[in-house]
Amino acid sequence: MAGDTSQERREPATQKRRDEARRRGQVFRSAELTGTFALLGGAAALIWGGGQALAALRGYFVSSLAAATPQGELTPAVCGGLLQGAAMAVIRCCLPVVAGAAALGLAVDAGQGGLVMTGVPLAPNLERINPAAGLKRIVSKRALVELAKALLKVTIVGLAAYFSVAPRIPELSRLPALAPQDAAAFTGSLVSQVVLRTVGALLFVAGADYAYQRWEHERSLMMTRDELKQELKETEGDPQLRGRIRQRQREVARRRMMAAVPKADVVVTNPTHYACALAYESKRMRAPRLVAKGRNHLALRIREIAREHRVPVVENPPLARALYAAVDVGEDVPPELYRAVAEVLAFVYRLRGKVA
Repeated sequence: MAGDTSQERREPATQKRRDEARRRGQVFRSAELTGTFALLGGAAALIWGGGQALAALRGYFVSSLAAATPQGELTPAVCGGLLQGAAMAVIRCCLPVVAGAAALGLAVDAGQGGLVMTGVPLAPNLERINPAAGLKRIVSKRALVELAKALLKVTIVGLAAYFSVAPRIPELSRLPALAPQDAAAFTGSLVSQVVLRTVGALLFVAGADYAYQRWEHERSLMMTRDELKQELKETEGDPQLRGRIRQRQREVARRRMMAAVPKADVVVTNPTHYACALAYESKRMRAPRLVAKGRNHLALRIREIAREHRVPVVENPPLARALYAAVDVGEDVPPELYRAVAEVLAFVYRLRGKVA
């Protein structure tokens, strides 16, 4: 036989466990998916706005050089001003690319696990500087998975670059002979092709990593049977205590019900298996009311109390079974039983010499 299965993590995580993990910053995220979409956002911004950015940068340099050196002099002060302006121009050209990458990356990251603000991961933890724990992390399954992903990404990027550049090697050999505008257009086209193929290949890796990370996250949250029982005990209370409370409530309800039997007008019986006590006050009740019911031993006790207090006991098996099945204690008799109950009450009133 295997070990105690109650100690194996086979139970799905409860909502309470998921909430606690989220408060600790343990949420499901695929860094590969976030990074790939960030690269895709930057590449899209570069492709769509790269030509305009280069044209604007070229125009800046032309206008700056023409305005700064009317007599053809390049002093250190002039060069410093040109470099500062060029740096700002480059930043403005790169800003859309960075913004596109950041926007898409943050959107995908937030879409996976939402925004979580917690300081738990920043708390001091001596386990992080424990050499044994560090060695264990190095040779862990997660480390092997990360190594496999890294090797796969390098291979995919290399193949994407190769299949993009190899067919155009003859064109690369003629690149020095091209005009600057044509060379820039060719280089931009080649870079765009390499980037798009690389991103497309990385999306495949990101999809596989997304599935793996989701499975790993769910597996890490799974609970043992003992943990599940302990959580239920903490959230809902001790099952034995709840059982005792319910038993106490049933006893109180039963005593209250038995106390109402002496005030009943009649007890309808099966005659031995069921007993239903009915009361009716025309000024206070819209219809006869079931004040007590029971079966077997409880039915016997109801009959005994009725006889002790001289409450009439009438044998009517069909009515007794119908009342027991259809009416709860404290409820009025339903309309479909009015006629049968009225006949019983009329019989009792006649016995007592009352007028209905």
